[in-house]
Amino acid sequence: MVCNCCGTAGKNARGCSCQGGKSHMCRNIILEPLPLFDDIWSVGAINADSSNRRAVVRTWQQLGNNMADYVSIQEDGLQNPAILCITELSPIKGAELFFERLNQNNNRPRYHHIIDKLLPAEYISVCWNAALWKKVDITYETNSNTDYIVSSYGRYMAICLQTMGANPLKMLLFAVHLPHKRGRERARVLLKAATLKLAQLNKTQAVAIIGDFNIAFDSSKHLFFPSFTALFFNRPTTQNGRSIDNVLVNDYLADRVRNYRPHIHNDCQLFSHHPICMHRP
Repeated sequence: MVCNCCGTAGKNARGCSCQGGKSHMCRNIILEPLPLFDDIWSVGAINADSSNRRAVVRTWQQLGNNMADYVSIQEDGLQNPAILCITELSPIKGAELFFERLNQNNNRPRYHHIIDKLLPAEYISVCWNAALWKKVDITYETNSNTDYIVSSYGRYMAICLQTMGANPLKMLLFAVHLPHKRGRERARVLLKAATLKLAQLNKTQAVAIIGDFNIAFDSSKHLFFPSFTALFFNRPTTQNGRSIDNVLVNDYLADRVRNYRPHIHNDCQLFSHHPICMHRP
């Protein structure tokens, strides 16, 4: 059955949120930006590239300060992102400094974050604007919930975020740093399976995958995620010209972010990966 109000599969009009129902969110409702800060869909990604042999960032102080300066100070930086996924973080002290500085300015929104170890020498993190989003428990098995999920084999962190205010929308978010060589196929299989399983368990229509995929994107539909749209393609996201960092969204989100403009900060010299973001024109 298809809702004759908004076209959501498997539901009817009486369950539509715009008509007072609770079974599904109306696909025709455009979420308005909340006041004071940026839009809820202004997402960004930074690969700090600080766990490998490249001497891009030599100390934890440089790591934390460089990221904080880029987000907070630069005119072309990620100004007040609603959600920021950070991959290849190391050491942990640099990440902690970044989050401390991120919340020092009283004129900026408050950010909450989670961070965990993805590999022995690498951390992964998601932070979000607490005025726009809140973290809710993620269901990983029937009747079993947790704060978030980290898979070292799947190379992802999965969390559920929910919008603040009326008609809250829950989103399943994956921050990823997929392998370049060893374990690549296994990670892709595990990540794809997790997107399907967790979306069903958590009853989330909105699913996003953000981070470093270590593969080139040359079309709007990616081969091993055919149900997702890649928002950055044919544009370099590393200083050597590879397009490996990306934001993938499922069809439900792709329809909602169609008015947002993806941007790659090619002029950023702080990282070997150029930070990427989405915002309104």
